[in-house]
Amino acid sequence: MQILVPQTIIRNLQRTRDGRLDYIGHLKERHEPYCRLTQIARASAEAETSLLQYMFIAKGKLYDVVHTRKLILLETHAEQVQFAAQIVRGDTYHGVCTYYFTQDSPITPVSIRRTAFKLPRTSRPCILIASGTGVAPYRSFLLERQWTLKNRKKFPDLKFHMFFGLRRIEQDYLYREEFERFVDEGILQGLTIAESRGSGPKMYVQDALWESRSWVWEWLEEGAAIYVCGDAAGMSKGVMQTIMKIIQESGKSTEETQAYVEQMRVENRYMEDVW
Repeated sequence: MQILVPQTIIRNLQRTRDGRLDYIGHLKERHEPYCRLTQIARASAEAETSLLQYMFIAKGKLYDVVHTRKLILLETHAEQVQFAAQIVRGDTYHGVCTYYFTQDSPITPVSIRRTAFKLPRTSRPCILIASGTGVAPYRSFLLERQWTLKNRKKFPDLKFHMFFGLRRIEQDYLYREEFERFVDEGILQGLTIAESRGSGPKMYVQDALWESRSWVWEWLEEGAAIYVCGDAAGMSKGVMQTIMKIIQESGKSTEETQAYVEQMRVENRYMEDVW
């Protein structure tokens, strides 16, 4: 069998910190699955024991769902993206959770977690910011808004603008027809697409937000609520930094800007659902 993992990594698995870091680095560089490493480690009982000791426990997978109680016959959607990577040795790797759901799998038990990520019960404007599958809750927001306008005529002047960040429009524009119809019907007052891997200039949602800073600040002064859903590592931090820049551009100091954002959080006007 070809030794795909350097023997130093196998030996260093016995060292708590250094071995773990070497192991993580190797996984990131080579996309090595546990089964392959286990096969290699079987040549040594000591190495196999060390390898099992430092394997990670898989965490539960959380999905944002598209659901609104206003529509009784609405299906619940869990947005997911199937990932497959073809590597040099000819093996194809699939996502652990998302790939499982695309197969003819048995019924899978799930748990529902309550969330405060929902529409305000006021007429304040809403700025919806999402990346990738983080757009899922906003579909339910807009469906609920559509139902409310039709059946209860509540808050007829309520404004929505959505910033949707994706890699490629042709591949990743989820619910495109519905969102564009919401714009045509006046449910959405604006829809900004930020494409980061398309043929044009690279743009992220925070870039699009900054370009719209003039009216974004006007909406904030009107009491607008901001919703952020998607990537916690880059997108949500970038959005927060951009919001603070927009506030500071109005003439506020750093301390005043921080106090402004904190007050938004207290009033549930800055809501995040990120992972």
